Amino acid sequence: AHSNVAFMFDEEERRERDDDTLTVYRGLLGSYPNFFFDVPLAQLQDFTDALHGASTEAQYRDIVARYGVARMDPAIWDNFQWHVDYMRQSQPLAAGVYDLSRYKKVSDLMSDEEP
Repeated sequence: AHSNVAFMFDEEERRERDDDTLTVYRGLLGSYPNFFFDVPLAQLQDFTDALHGASTEAQYRDIVARYGVARMDPAIWDNFQWHVDYMRQSQPLAAGVYDLSRYKKVSDLMSDEEP
């Protein structure tokens, strides 16, 4: 969370980490994904529990290693296409192509700094 989002710089001064939240949303939301997680439905509760309980970098790295789709992972393109196809089926009037220009490297996921 942020105390004020009107400024681009010095974000750290306005960060309010204790107010951060996690929302699990059914479906697709947004146009610029930061990172894909490939979570089998049967493991969704384990995934959300792990995210809610993670408080160290090692715990986040474990989640990313287990469920994450890294930029250099050849599976990213199949995963990307799945999202595009799903969007076209479920939201045909709003469907488009995701812009991956903001997709994070795994190392960037562990930092609040922009690359």
